Amino acid sequence: NVDIKKVNSDQRRKAKAINFGIIYGISQYGLAKQINVSNHEAEEFLNAYFLKFPEIKIYMDNTIKFCRKSGYVNNIFGRRSHFNAINDKNYNVRNFQERAAINAPIQGSASEIMRLAMIRLNEKLSETKYKDCKILLQIHDELIFETPKKDVDKICKLIRQEMSSVSESEFHSFSTPLTVDVNVGDNWGVLINFVCLPNLEQLGIFKGDLEKKNFSFKDDWWKLTQRFRKGLEKERFKVSTYNCGEG
Repeated sequence: NVDIKKVNSDQRRKAKAINFGIIYGISQYGLAKQINVSNHEAEEFLNAYFLKFPEIKIYMDNTIKFCRKSGYVNNIFGRRSHFNAINDKNYNVRNFQERAAINAPIQGSASEIMRLAMIRLNEKLSETKYKDCKILLQIHDELIFETPKKDVDKICKLIRQEMSSVSESEFHSFSTPLTVDVNVGDNWGVLINFVCLPNLEQLGIFKGDLEKKNFSFKDDWWKLTQRFRKGLEKERFKVSTYNCGEG
């Protein structure tokens, strides 16, 4: 039980690994490897998690039960994902379908939320004088925009307002607010002020190098990707990112 203001990056990383891992049906062995703890510690994490949040276990069991009977699951907007092999005699096939059925309403709903945000932002930008601002890319829970520098402050405010507003629509209403991080840079690769520095230090790149611009993302990107493949956590260059239920 740690105050949210005192949660460090390592604790947040482990919490995210546990959250996402449980939804994907991770085992104690898989979790232990992912967050670098013993199997016993991982098992204690999982047991404590379900003890603290019994509703999640209920959701998982009820979702599988519903899918076994109906052959599909719904996200919060009513969109269906079909899992025709959830009653398969083969354990591996059945187990994979169960885990996918549990995850689909969550991932599917998150995808719909991002689509709603993009629609609202596009409409808002078309209605305003900021027609030079363009949505370039969607990367998971992030959106990349391009806008003239003179409009940056006002565009940031508009983006934050519109993306946060997706917590409500005619189809849903969240009790947990959607918070949005908005960061600015000349391009996606040079948003170095928002990179997780402890992870970069694992790569042998230090804050002083970043400040002195001794490190070139363009020249050394290949080296970074090679190190990522060895198991280091990927860095996130945040532009506009949803945080559903901060903490």
